[in-house]
Amino acid sequence: MAAEAPTANGKVWATMALIALGAVPAGALRLSGAHIDPIVGAMIYGGGIVCGAFLLSWAAEVAEMDISGSLAIALLALIAVLPEYTIEAVLAWDAGASYNPATQVITDEMARAAANVTGANRLLIGLGWSAVILIYWLKRREKLDLRGEMNLEISMLIIATAIMGLIVVFQQVSIILAVVLIGVYLAYLWISSTGESEEPELIGVALVIGSLPVARRRATVVLMFLYAAAVILLAAEPFVHGLVETGAEFGID
Repeated sequence: MAAEAPTANGKVWATMALIALGAVPAGALRLSGAHIDPIVGAMIYGGGIVCGAFLLSWAAEVAEMDISGSLAIALLALIAVLPEYTIEAVLAWDAGASYNPATQVITDEMARAAANVTGANRLLIGLGWSAVILIYWLKRREKLDLRGEMNLEISMLIIATAIMGLIVVFQQVSIILAVVLIGVYLAYLWISSTGESEEPELIGVALVIGSLPVARRRATVVLMFLYAAAVILLAAEPFVHGLVETGAEFGID
């Protein structure tokens, strides 16, 4: 770790507790089965997903202390997009349920699923990556040089991108293609796991958790993962439906 932090840091623990409590209304509302105004519901469920994402990111940072650097990056990337993937899974399920093979008509649900995944990727590549480089330059006043640092990641990205080109050729995403892409990712995880773990530079909440004794640290990380994942899974479906209903109220499809 970059620096030592006292185990009992009241302010940081209070921040984590506040974030954890912020996710409670979403889970409680979903489990209650109550139906409320879609705008209010979308705000509550969306807030729960955001709180869960914070907890996931902190837990993933601390988990880097126990796993290899490349594997940590792979898992952290997966965890970081878990809220988005959960929402996309709901949209994809609705899209599949709305499709009628007899008519082969593109439904609104199918259009939403496609718009969500392509829009998310455009934001990630167009805004996310460029923002990281810009912030780094503003901080250091030098270019971000990753040569020799991410050979495995870049190689796997090239392979996955080449495979994705088959979607354009065949005009569909088949089960076989999905299995191949998942296989590429699993291969990446396996290769990454063979590397050595490195001491991460933790700050804030992650630093305080990382300074705990090993057993307590790992237990805390596991509990954070489970709690955040449960909240996100509970909130994803009603959040999506709340957004759709909210859009309908404002005449936006």
